Amino acid sequence: MTETDRITTQSEESALEPLREGAGPQEKKTPNPINKRAWIVLVALCVLNLVLHLLCYPHLPELVPLHWGADGSVNSWGERWTALFLDALPLLMLLLFYVTPKIDPRGHAYERVSGLYSAFVGAFTVFMICISWSIELTVFGIMPTDNSPMGAAVCTALGALFLFLGNYLPRVPRNYTFGIKTPWTLDNEQNWRLTHRFGGFIFMLMGVVIMIIGLALPRFQELLVPTFVIAILGLTGVVFVYSYLVFRHGNIPLRKKE
Repeated sequence: MTETDRITTQSEESALEPLREGAGPQEKKTPNPINKRAWIVLVALCVLNLVLHLLCYPHLPELVPLHWGADGSVNSWGERWTALFLDALPLLMLLLFYVTPKIDPRGHAYERVSGLYSAFVGAFTVFMICISWSIELTVFGIMPTDNSPMGAAVCTALGALFLFLGNYLPRVPRNYTFGIKTPWTLDNEQNWRLTHRFGGFIFMLMGVVIMIIGLALPRFQELLVPTFVIAILGLTGVVFVYSYLVFRHGNIPLRKKE
């Protein structure tokens, strides 16, 4: 056996040694796109929010408001214990955002948009915390049960969120949980990029429409629901069709010839 063969054999045996000892190949852990300090702050906010809700819980009546109509009036009531779910929802959603990058097969893509993901999770968590207090604000008489600003506030906040997402959507790398997921975007990188560039514009347009709906609530309450549904479904359908057309066009911009 030559010296070269001896070195090669030793290298192969060294590589197989962990397997002989029963140790499988080590999987690379997916780092979370949000740093640990930010997670601590967000979890602390959610836990504090839940504790404050629990302190208010004994003072709630047996029936509490659970749903508000387009005009901001309460149109659904439920038993007091159902409020606990809304109280815990910000923390539950935050845990979901923490787990999502770890279970996504393309979880490492989140590192490239860590700033976007952090801002989105932070803004959404604060939004959910604010929404969770709608029951107490109504029960304690701070917000009226009829013609409250709930509908306008939610529409304005959602519109702002869509504007934010639309601005950053073209920067989202291909993954399986965050972004515009059609059969064609998930299958092709170029389709993903083109669809998200177009979708970013559509999301911003959708945000403006939603904010206008919120501001127009006092005068056009009866038109809110159909307008909102048409705007969301219609614009979402446009993005879906665009993704398919790009696929049929060879995953190149529609304005270019194949």
